[in-house]
Amino acid sequence: MLPNMIMKYAIKHKMRMDNPCTGAVILEKTLTVEEIENTSIDDEFLENNELTQFLEATYHHGMPLDIERIYLIINFDFSRATPETKSNLQEL
Repeated sequence: MLPNMIMKYAIKHKMRMDNPCTGAVILEKTLTVEEIENTSIDDEFLENNELTQFLEATYHHGMPLDIERIYLIINFDFSRATPETKSNLQEL
């Protein structure tokens, strides 16, 4: 993405005539079944208490609109939340 932005800048300022990044494809590594089975999801997600601590810290010590941005990013679905999590988040 960054090389493409650089090339667009160069074209805009008449430093280059073409964009060699056009049509470039960056391949993603395909995981094998064994790699997927050996991957633990425990480290990829926060526990309820960790999420609550993170949101409280963001609310009390973050920049303006940080908490709103975090809520948009995680797109928290209250309909599937446990009652404990709902009460913790609503207290913020």
